[in-house]
Amino acid sequence: MIKLPLILSNELILIKALIFIVFILKEKIVNSVNELLGLSDPKAVQADQVSDNAA
Repeated sequence: MIKLPLILSNELILIKALIFIVFILKEKIVNSVNELLGLSDPKAVQADQVSDNAA
């Protein structure tokens, strides 16, 4: 009776931790992809800067 809630709570903690880790990894991957796209296409970055300055 005592072991069951402990196992369930540990699984919930593990699931939350996994979701948190996946979220962080997704953010890092999205940021690195954006940086790679910016580096590989400097004209698009310059166009964004020009439109920001015009606005």
